[in-house]
Amino acid sequence: MNENENIQKNPARQKYYRAPLYIAASVFLGSALLFGGWKCFFDTTLDGSWGLKLTVPDSEEEINYNFSFDGNGGMKYHAGGQTAIGKYYTGTENGKPLLTIYMVNGSEPFTAKFNYSFDGNIFSGRKLDLVDLSGFYFTADTKDSDEKTVEAKKKFTDSVTEDGITYYKWTLVPAEPVIKQNKPEGFTPDKDILGTWYYSAEDPSNSYTFTFNDDGTFEQYNSTNEILGSYTISDGKVNVSYYNIANIEMSGELDYSLKDGKLTMGSHEFAKTDNKYAFKTDIK
Repeated sequence: MNENENIQKNPARQKYYRAPLYIAASVFLGSALLFGGWKCFFDTTLDGSWGLKLTVPDSEEEINYNFSFDGNGGMKYHAGGQTAIGKYYTGTENGKPLLTIYMVNGSEPFTAKFNYSFDGNIFSGRKLDLVDLSGFYFTADTKDSDEKTVEAKKKFTDSVTEDGITYYKWTLVPAEPVIKQNKPEGFTPDKDILGTWYYSAEDPSNSYTFTFNDDGTFEQYNSTNEILGSYTISDGKVNVSYYNIANIEMSGELDYSLKDGKLTMGSHEFAKTDNKYAFKTDIK
């Protein structure tokens, strides 16, 4: 008689074998329901992308800001056509949850601090409130602040007043980044410079890639920033334009030339590559 036949002829033993399976299934189902309920109503993780859309007062212009957190301490801040890449840490200060962000804007490193809290759920819509403690966007107001300036700030965002100091608060919702990138009209590309070019700097942190697309847009990537913008070609010059993280349009003009498969643009010499992230090979 084999084991299966013995179990079938012995109902008591059959129940004995099945009981642990029922218990395990019940524990698994209960854990899944608890986790699902927590995730739906009490999730306080920053992971994912959070966005905010503002309309400039006395204008129809819309501005988008976005924070992306990867869950492992890496973050990106998107605004205009630029993305600042950095790190983030969470903790507490004065009994309140604290979010600290380290980023580089151009070549200037800076730190921002926010108190943060969550509201809503996946059914009503999750919200992330960031109270700006360090003047990341707006400096805090005191009793000596100019009234007109204060009123202008309040048109953009909510505020929180503590110990006589008014801090400004952003309310963000889950949203993917919106990048501002205009395309030039009637664009004619120089086919010889189309594609991705790699500048390898003596200091690896200054290496970057520059991609010319055939629609008049460009992409620039390095270890701390990403920039999307537009360009035109005329009289041996590249004219570039993009919106920085302050949503201010930036523009510039660079001489360029091609020789022996190398592109010289401004004072930098580039080599052709198929990898927009080739600069990462320099970073140890």
